[in-house]
Amino acid sequence: MDIRRVETGITNYVPSSPKRVQSQQEQTPQAAGDQVSIGSNQQDTQAAAPKKWTIMHYTAADNNLTSFMTTDVNEMERVGSTKNMNIIAQLDRGGSDCKRYFLTKDGDMNKINSPVLKDLGNTNMADPKVMANFIKETMEQYPAEHFAFIISDHGGGWKGAVSDDTSGGWMTMPMIRSAIEKGLEGSGREKLDLVGFDACLMAGTEIGYELKDVANFMVASQESEGGAGWAYTPLLTKEKLEAFESKMRQRLDVTPKEFSEKIVTMAQGSQNDLPTMSAIDLSKMDNLAAATDKMGQAILDTSTPNATLKGIARQTQSFSGFKDQYHFSELVDKSTAVTDENLKDAAKGVMAAIKDAVIAEEHSSRYPNAHGTHIEIPSWGGVSSDYQDLRFAKDTKWDEAMNKMSREG
Repeated sequence: MDIRRVETGITNYVPSSPKRVQSQQEQTPQAAGDQVSIGSNQQDTQAAAPKKWTIMHYTAADNNLTSFMTTDVNEMERVGSTKNMNIIAQLDRGGSDCKRYFLTKDGDMNKINSPVLKDLGNTNMADPKVMANFIKETMEQYPAEHFAFIISDHGGGWKGAVSDDTSGGWMTMPMIRSAIEKGLEGSGREKLDLVGFDACLMAGTEIGYELKDVANFMVASQESEGGAGWAYTPLLTKEKLEAFESKMRQRLDVTPKEFSEKIVTMAQGSQNDLPTMSAIDLSKMDNLAAATDKMGQAILDTSTPNATLKGIARQTQSFSGFKDQYHFSELVDKSTAVTDENLKDAAKGVMAAIKDAVIAEEHSSRYPNAHGTHIEIPSWGGVSSDYQDLRFAKDTKWDEAMNKMSREG
């Protein structure tokens, strides 16, 4: 089964200059009642009235997930944009097939029938300028009270996400954060309401900390996702698929916190593809980073043998190599082999900060000790040089602590 995780080990790709593309003139479709009608050659020169939500779906499918992510867009079409919600998707299927769509209601799961806003041609979706442009133009042309930005592709934890096979592109977390910052410029907003990752392994403390100044909430999976990823039709309606016809006539009045929690609830019904999912309040990331920094310093100061701490790490809930941060702290606190009360107190502080930051979490029985966010705890050799590029590494002593812990003794 294809999974939304990068297998290549690409972690430090720097994109080339963006390619020039010929695009169609932009159209700004307007909602007419519950449904959106688009004139075949009609352009709207006036700004659309703000809706409740604009969903921006960055569908980077120039890789082995093409069929899955085309299905995702078709799932969103089964709901379509309404008088309360815009759904804009930029789908790159490789070669010269990259288009931006205004998604309208359509029941055909074999074809995307929504109007094309832009034909972008051969596009490197792993270029931060491309991501920034998508955010900026969508926010300008489809104003709303709330904005959700969903990145759909492969993911690699703190190493980043978005794989573009044609260009060989890959986005590190600093690149993603910079792209969102650029996209927000001139919008009058400091942050997006929600950043979601329909990608593997992206519910990490380092990731949340990287994005804390550009988004209010983050939703992602600690573990690898199946190729099918999120279930968009039930997510974008108020109830189950069978009821979406009537429910879409109701007012969509969902706060960013509620929408974040709704995604986690959606995942509970898709645990084969979504074995973990969590919603994180990014306003709490400074507190979590401070608690982690204190625990890092306690590890640096402790006389507890490294072998003892490494043994605890091996027992910690793992997600393709990453470790559940709460579970590691809990095991440190409960370990009879750890007698350092300063270290135990620091571990308690991390646990409390995670409980405060993770507002919703689900996990299947395969991951009994998942608590919503993982962290880098290398099994050997310390942290990699790429880790030092993260804001989390620069602002905490966690990387120094992990380097110490990885040594013999």
